[in-house]
Amino acid sequence: MKVKLMCFAAILSIGWLATDFIVADQVELVASQDNTLYENENGDVSNGSGQRFFCGVTLADEIRRGLIKFDIAGAIPAGSVIDNVELTLNCSNVPPNGVPADVSLHVVLADWGEGASDANGAEGQGTSAEPGDATWLHTFFDTDFWATAGGDFVGTASAIETTEFEIPYTWTSAQMIADVQTWLDNPTSNFGWLVLGDESFPGSARRWDSRENGNENNRPILTVNFTPPGPIEICPDTATVTAGATFSGSSADICDEDSAIWTLQSTTFAAAFSPAPIAITFEGNTNPVVGGTDLTLRLVGGPDFGNDAAFIQLRMFNFTTQAYVGMPFISQPNSDNTVYEFTNPVADFVGPNGELRAEITCAKTVAGPVRLRMDQAVWQIQ
Repeated sequence: MKVKLMCFAAILSIGWLATDFIVADQVELVASQDNTLYENENGDVSNGSGQRFFCGVTLADEIRRGLIKFDIAGAIPAGSVIDNVELTLNCSNVPPNGVPADVSLHVVLADWGEGASDANGAEGQGTSAEPGDATWLHTFFDTDFWATAGGDFVGTASAIETTEFEIPYTWTSAQMIADVQTWLDNPTSNFGWLVLGDESFPGSARRWDSRENGNENNRPILTVNFTPPGPIEICPDTATVTAGATFSGSSADICDEDSAIWTLQSTTFAAAFSPAPIAITFEGNTNPVVGGTDLTLRLVGGPDFGNDAAFIQLRMFNFTTQAYVGMPFISQPNSDNTVYEFTNPVADFVGPNGELRAEITCAKTVAGPVRLRMDQAVWQIQ
């Protein structure tokens, strides 16, 4: 039995094209930091590791402001779209004979710390600040300061909830969605929210369970619904037959699915199991590959895709081992829209300058020319 082979190498310096998003997802995040700013002229009181944090005004007419932060970029894939955000805090104490009081969330404008301070008892008075704690005067005790005593934050609230009882409360709003989207897109701007009580009258104070609370069910939870990014498609800019084949089509035909069909046809042959001198080079020069985990070579067949007794193999170049890795040969059905995909880790299959390289090899079990009629050939980064 004789086998006739054809191959081409696809070498890409890459341009990007984002595709449609995939299905939505949801995460529930426990706070990564929380603390209380206790009104204090010396700025030496905190509760960074306490089980509770506070906001509002005490019966002794002392202001408390909460701080809370979540690790958005560490839990949600970069490039995702934030669809909905809900913050749930458990209110574990209100003043006797308390009245309804609004509690609002405000974007914090400076980084702040959570040190080892841990107040006793109900924790309402705090304790001596430890190094790195946020205090009324300090972002990080006792070296770095807020621009304004009591914290630096956006004056306009991201969300407001009226509170009165010792129950869980949930905040949600379009502005909270925008806040979380900003923190995902620009992680260095994520300083969390300041939890601001009604400071117009004594007795508006509220105690909230913190991330260190002994009851896991009472810890702050940020629920985020998001749509993760779909695979980024990478299209070649040009296509040039270098030897042993004829090519009909254009670079636009190669990239666009359900567009014009392009054909690669062999003109020379080699001995059985030897590569025929047939090659086509794909090239691009827009942007190199950056990021991602998985790299997929995707080939979509056109009508009458391969001729009789033909097989296909996709091979990708491993830049770490400097060798091609291939999937097994697959029989080529003649049906339209047959999809072939070969996936490997980005880390090994993207070159030092962001380049990509691949071969699509064809074989025949009978004599005669080898032909591929294709609809699309692209890379996908996920």
